[in-house]
Amino acid sequence: MSKRRALTISLTGEMLDRLDRVRRLERRTSSEIVREALGRYLTRSFPQQAPSPAEIGALRRARSEYRRGDSVSLDELLRELEGHPRVGRKKAV
Repeated sequence: MSKRRALTISLTGEMLDRLDRVRRLERRTSSEIVREALGRYLTRSFPQQAPSPAEIGALRRARSEYRRGDSVSLDELLRELEGHPRVGRKKAV
């Protein structure tokens, strides 16, 4: 387990009252409940996904292509495109 550090948060009176009721009911500390809630939120909203073998292979190929000069960076592409006017299409009637 990693070393714990303190965090100060602000809660509305209603949220604090609800937290206190749950804390007493479950006989847990406020920190335990908030840690659990934050952990669930982070897991649900920002899941940690390992890249698939296909994605890793694609990244390796792209890096090799870039090193060989077979591709360009996004910045290089954008600089090149800035010099070319945009061609518009006629609207369908």
